[in-house]
Parts: sequence; C-alpha cells; structure tokens
Amino acid sequence: MLTHLYLCALLLVASSPRAEFRVSENQDSPAITIRATESIGSILTRWSSVTGEWPVQITDLSQSIIQTPCGLLRDAELSQDQFEPFAESLLSLSGIVLTAHFIDGERQLVADWLKTYEDDSPIEPATTLDEMRGHAALRQSITLPLSRLDKRMMPAVLRPMMRIGGVKVTGSKPEPLKLEGPGVLVRDLANLLRIFDNESASQDVLRHPHSFFSSPAAPLVVQSSSSLLDVLSAYDELCDLHVAVSDGSRQKLGESKFTGESQSVPASEVHSFVSQLLFANGFESSVASEELPVLLTIHSDKEHPRGRQIPAQYRSVDDFEYLPSLAVSVPMILKNSSARQLPATLRPMLANALMEGLICVEGDSLLIYGRAGNLAKVWSKVTREDQR
Repeated sequence: MLTHLYLCALLLVASSPRAEFRVSENQDSPAITIRATESIGSILTRWSSVTGEWPVQITDLSQSIIQTPCGLLRDAELSQDQFEPFAESLLSLSGIVLTAHFIDGERQLVADWLKTYEDDSPIEPATTLDEMRGHAALRQSITLPLSRLDKRMMPAVLRPMMRIGGVKVTGSKPEPLKLEGPGVLVRDLANLLRIFDNESASQDVLRHPHSFFSSPAAPLVVQSSSSLLDVLSAYDELCDLHVAVSDGSRQKLGESKFTGESQSVPASEVHSFVSQLLFANGFESSVASEELPVLLTIHSDKEHPRGRQIPAQYRSVDDFEYLPSLAVSVPMILKNSSARQLPATLRPMLANALMEGLICVEGDSLLIYGRAGNLAKVWSKVTREDQR
C-alpha cells in the first residue's frame, strides 16, 4: 500500500498543466533555507511544492527514511534554482528515489527506498544528458548509441561498479544501449561510455577534481586534539560548500581526533588538508552535487557508500594525492597494451573492495573507481606499462 502525502496545492492538480522537472529560471525568488536538523520528509514536501510536482506518494518501506535528519552540518541558504538540485541530492543520499507514475489518470511521483524501487514501471526518457543535470533522485532513462563498444556485453561488464544499485543497463544487438536510474548517475555513466566509445568525447565530459572546489578567503584554524567532526564543521563554515554526514559517520567523526599540532592551514591548501585527514582516518568524500553550492558527503569505509564516483581526469600521481579521499571514476584508454588481464593482476593493489574497483570495458579500455588516494598506484602502474 502507498501512503499519500498531499501537499497544500493538491486541489489545483487536476486543472494544472503537467509540471516539468527542471531547475527554476526565476532569479528573483526568495531564499529558501534547509535547516541542518530538517527531516528528509520535510525536504521532500518542500521540493514537491517548489517544483510543482504533487501529490507525492511515499511507500511504506520509505516511511522510516523520511523521518531521518538530512545530515547537513549547518543550515543552507539557497535560491530557488539552487534549492531544487540541492534538495534532490539530499533525498538521494538518504536512499530515496523518485519515479513518475500515472495513477487514476493523473501523473504522480512515488518516493521509494533505493533498495526496493527496481520495478518494471516505465521511466520517462530524457532527450539529452543535460536534462539529467541536477536530478540526483529522479529516475530517468536515455538510449545511448555506441559504435565501438559491444552493447550486449555492457550490462555484465558494468555490474561491478553499480555499488549503490542506482543504474540499470540493458542492451541488445539491434537496439541502442539503454540506461535508467537516478538522472545524475545515468548521466555520469553515459559520459564515461561516450569516452570509451569515442575518446575525443573526453574533452567536454571530464573535469579535473580541483575544479569543484574554490579556495576559501581565509586560512583554516585547527586545534590539536580537535575531533574530525569539529574540523569538518570549521571547514564547512569557511568554504563555499556544504557538508552532509550520516548519523553513523557523524559519531565516528566525533570519536576520531586530529593528532597533529595546532595550526593555521593556508587557504590554498585547505581542501587538500581536509581530504588527506579524512583519507588517513578511513573516510571517503563524494561530490553529491556539483551545482553551486557544492554538496560534499562524508562516510566511513565501514558504511555502504551512497555518494557519486564523479567522472574525473588526472595527469599525475600528485593530482590523485591532492584530494585522496574523493570518490572518482577514471577512464583509461591504453595505446600500447591490452586491458583484459589487468583487473586480476591489479585488484590486490586496492585497499577496500567495497569502495574501489577496476573494470576492463573493452580490450584497450580500463575504468578505475574509488577513493583517489588508493587509485594513484594503479593509475601509475598502468600508465608506466602502457608507455613502454
């Protein structure tokens, strides 16, 4: 049974035109505040109101999820066009996915738990990958024509990296490859496949990880014996971003201590300092939303990861070690060697099978994913071998 959550404008739905999923273009709308203590259910209600998508139905299995706090370390002040992708990212991090259904002739959204949502209901297709930008919770689908890759093999090849169960891949010989799931994750995977199918596509798809973070205006002051949660809170206040953590990670961050001397970290080194501190203590950071303001999520290596492994490009081992805790997926196209035997020989170099892995996508194509600090040695070894 579905429990109905009817919003204040419910009576207008029948006569209203269908609302499109999009980021608002109204630049004069008042600021919207998401409280650090606000529940996922409250954020879902306000997201539905802002986007005009109501009523939203909440499955019984997701009832307990919507009562949990959103995990932010501080309140977020957002414009309307910032609120929509930011709120969807928080919903996704909690394990909520949104699917459009037609019930009694009306289009309605169903909010379900990530682990149970995979059904055979039709998913509204997106025309372009740009339409998926900012939709971290909304299920969307897209077909991807491939010229070089064997689409029949892609579902089996890509299965190991579907660590959060968010994307479904189907392919057959006469049809294009079909990807469906939360829009942002579908977009990430589609962009990676575009690179493997046509290497020149990387120029407009991959970003350097440093580009997600701008240096703060002041140094970060860290006191000796401070908890990592205190360090993260100061980092969150200082930088033009927001940090979200789960209850389990919040407790572990509070118990973990900074053992170095009190110091003032230069503004240009703040992001690297915090990332190295998290990595050294067994945490992963993930860019849940690259839309401004950036939303960064933190979880420990003991938790099942929910954040994105954002597609990224690297030029050196130093680049990997600059933000070692960051979850990334890195495509590698080999020029002089085969990728087929590499997963078996390189996998022992990875520290955590839950967070990291590597896949041979095609004979000359390798995908490595996980925390950047643990991918550095793999990337370096593959690069050296290919340059011989």
